[in-house]
Amino acid sequence: MDVYEPTPVVAHSVPISDVDMRPLTEDQVAYLVEARKDLNDAIWYLTAATAGPEILQSITTLLTRANSVVNGSDDWEGHIAASYNTWLGTPMSSGSDEQFQRARNEIAQAATQLAADIGQWIEYNDATTLSTQGLVAMHRLAIAADAAHEYLISGPGSETYTAEHEELAMDEAADDPSYSPAGADEEAAGDEAADDDSDSTEDERWEDDSEELL
Repeated sequence: MDVYEPTPVVAHSVPISDVDMRPLTEDQVAYLVEARKDLNDAIWYLTAATAGPEILQSITTLLTRANSVVNGSDDWEGHIAASYNTWLGTPMSSGSDEQFQRARNEIAQAATQLAADIGQWIEYNDATTLSTQGLVAMHRLAIAADAAHEYLISGPGSETYTAEHEELAMDEAADDPSYSPAGADEEAAGDEAADDDSDSTEDERWEDDSEELL
């Protein structure tokens, strides 16, 4: 079983001006604290998942909770909404458990970075930083989710990757002047004939040996 071990992350630091600061309200701080907890729970469930269907379900849950950090539960940021829909429509047969685990690790790492950023926004206590950097963070997570999905669908081990490389190998063989399907058939027929001759020789030797014993 592939165990996920997150890489340590550092919150993105954004210098702000005291003049432009708009302190967060108590409700906003409380919401961010709760949203961060929900996100960390989603990260935990995702990293604990090992089978493809379980990972797929956990990814969509995580993207939903990540979006709600900045946009609440009633609105979606466009890019992360598209990523969510892409993963939601992903067939269970898109890859092996190992391939889904690789996608899981990439998305979990990006979400862990988001959780660290939330803590930084709370510490800054600035509504402007939350609104501007929140959107950047959503895009960053969506990009990671898109890349993980693309690698799942088209990367090494996927059906698309295998089919493309098989086609490439056939094209290279067709470009080889020494190769032809007819020549390959003739070579196979020659090998088969040689095997038949070998069998016949063995039969004759066995018959000769039998006559000598008689």
